Amino acid sequence: MRFGEALRHFREQSGLLQADLAKRVGVSGAYVSALETGRKGAPPFLLVESLARVLNCRTDELWTPAQEERRARLLDRVNGTRTSDVRVRTAAAEPGREVSSEQESMDQLEDACELLVAAPDLVAFLLELERSIPDLKTRAKVVEGLRALLRSRNL
Repeated sequence: MRFGEALRHFREQSGLLQADLAKRVGVSGAYVSALETGRKGAPPFLLVESLARVLNCRTDELWTPAQEERRARLLDRVNGTRTSDVRVRTAAAEPGREVSSEQESMDQLEDACELLVAAPDLVAFLLELERSIPDLKTRAKVVEGLRALLRSRNL
């Protein structure tokens, strides 16, 4: 089940309108609609946690499909493919793949930043990064890019 489908299911089960749910979690009704229809990708963990609390469901009932969508999008970007929707695709990282261009490297760094923000903790981030980018050289370049980014922002 896609994240948007799960969100709609629990929202309807709770008897809430999109606008009501949006107001309770601090987002717009248009954003909730976009999440449900798949026009927007699955949100970060903190928002999923807020949604689950308001919808009286377990966080993992929303977070599991959200992670699957975020993982698929990340893998698509790491593998150099782009998708125009957020349907979960079966994509596998290519072992031994080198970063072939500066743009691809920047895309991987951007994806790692998204993953870092979405991860519930640092250990989860590192495990997901290892799973998503099995090639050690590529993963090391992404981590070094993250370090430089964090240093440049004094984090």
